[in-house]
Amino acid sequence: MQELESLSLNNLHLFKPILHPLSDLTKEIEHNGEKFVPIHWFDENFDHNEAFPLVLNSRGIVEMKHWNEFQKLFEWHFDIFGLIENYLAIDVNSLDVNPYK
Repeated sequence: MQELESLSLNNLHLFKPILHPLSDLTKEIEHNGEKFVPIHWFDENFDHNEAFPLVLNSRGIVEMKHWNEFQKLFEWHFDIFGLIENYLAIDVNSLDVNPYK
């Protein structure tokens, strides 16, 4: 029972998400056993006549033209809010074992 108490809402501040930094958009990642380069996936799956849907604004925040891109980055565990550099998340590349493989 004490183990459950340690996972109470009072202790959520002890946990951090494990995320990919945005620099991993151009690198091969593995997600649920599938290996791919995210930037290439976006290029292959969205209209080539539009400007690229991901834009990094002057404040370092990713802006997207389409909700689907936003959902994919969440699904693939990308740090789109700058949590890693603010010590609120862990860079997946800093771990010995990638939990998303």
